Amino acid sequence: MTDVLRTPGYPLLLAALYVLGGHSVLVVALAQAGLRTLGAFLLVGIAERVIESRAVGWIAAILWLLAPLPTVLTGILFTETLFTTLLLLTLWFLTGEPSWRNALLAGLFFGFALITRPIAELLIPWVVLMLLLHKPLRSVLIKILPLALGVAIATGPWLAYTAAQFRTPILSTIGADNLAFYTSASVLAHEQGMGFSEASDRVHALYQQGLAQFQATHPAPASPSEEAAIKSQIAYRILLAHPLQSAWFNLVDSFNTLRPGVTYTVLFLIPGSLPSLVSEGSDFSPATAALGEPLVLGVTLALLLFYAPLYAASTLSLLLLFWKKRWQAVAAVVLPSAILFYAPGLPGNGRFRVPFEPLLCLLASAMILKVIEAVRSRKGGRSSPQQRVHAASSPGKGGEAA
Repeated sequence: MTDVLRTPGYPLLLAALYVLGGHSVLVVALAQAGLRTLGAFLLVGIAERVIESRAVGWIAAILWLLAPLPTVLTGILFTETLFTTLLLLTLWFLTGEPSWRNALLAGLFFGFALITRPIAELLIPWVVLMLLLHKPLRSVLIKILPLALGVAIATGPWLAYTAAQFRTPILSTIGADNLAFYTSASVLAHEQGMGFSEASDRVHALYQQGLAQFQATHPAPASPSEEAAIKSQIAYRILLAHPLQSAWFNLVDSFNTLRPGVTYTVLFLIPGSLPSLVSEGSDFSPATAALGEPLVLGVTLALLLFYAPLYAASTLSLLLLFWKKRWQAVAAVVLPSAILFYAPGLPGNGRFRVPFEPLLCLLASAMILKVIEAVRSRKGGRSSPQQRVHAASSPGKGGEAA
C-alpha cells in the first residue's frame, strides 16, 4: 500500500527539474533561487497593495533576499522555497483586483501549496476571509466558485488517487502524526509533569489500543487515512480535556519556530558536522548541545544579528497596524503569519518560519521606513546658527504687515 506521509507537490517539481537538468542538484538550487527572486518581486507588489507603499516592498524584498535561513534552504532539497513562493502567489492574487481570473489563480496556487505542505489546510479560513474583504459582498459569493475550482484543479488528482487507494481522500497523514505524537504529547507532559519521551510513549500506547479496537471490528487492515483518524481522535481527546491549558502550552512550544536555524546553517556549511537527531528530551536542535564549538557559536551570533532586529521591528509594526486599525493589512500579513507561527507547536523550528518570513520582512520594512523618514525629517528640521540668525533678520510677510 502506498504511503501518504508526504504530499506530491515538491517531488513533482524535483522530477521535472531532474528530467530537464539530468538529475543535477545544482539545477534544483538555481530553480529555487529563481523562486525566491520571484517572491521578492511579489513582495513589492503586495506591499504596494496592502501597506500602500512601494518603498516598503523594495526594503522587504532586499531583506527577504538577504535572509540567512531561506538562503541556506535554497541550496537544500526542502519544500520551503516552493511552498513560500506559492503562498506569496496566492496572496498576490487575493490582494489584486476582484475578478474571476484572480480568484481562479489564487485558488490554483493555493491548491498547489496544499499538495506541497499540508499545513496549508489551516490557512483555508484565511483565504476565504481575504475574499470576504472584497466589496460588494455579492461579488464575493460569486468569486468563491472560481477559487474553489482552482483548488480542485490542483488537489483533485491527488485526492482522487488517495481515495482509490485508501477508501478515503486524504492529503497526508503527517499532520495527524505531529498532532498526536508531538503536540498532544507535549501538552500531556506539561499537564502531568512528566518528560516528553514518557508522554510520547503514553500517546503511542493509546494509539495502539485504539488501533486494536478498530481492527477488532474491521476485517481489513486499517488504511493510512484510518490510522490518521485514530491518531487525531486520541490527540483531540487529550487537547480538549483542558482546552485553555492546551492552547497555552502549544503557544509556548510554538516559539521554537523563531529559532534562527543554526543547525540547518551549520550542516549546510559543513555536512555531517552535527548529529542529525537529538534522541532525548524536548529540545530537537543538535546545535544546542554543540553551542561551545566556534563554528556553531559564530553562526548563532551571525543569525541573531539578523533575526533579533527583524523580530523587534516586525513586532512594533504589527502593534502599529492594530493601533491604526489597518485591518486589511492585519488580515493579509499578520493573520497568516500568526497561523503558521502557532500551528507547528513543539516540532516547530526555523524551517517552519520560512513560509511566513517574507511577511515578517514586510512588517519590519514598514517600521524601518518610518525610522528612515523620522531621521530625515529630524535632519531637515535642524538649521545652523547662521541660518537661524539670517531667518530672524529677514523680514517676512508678518513683519511687513506690522
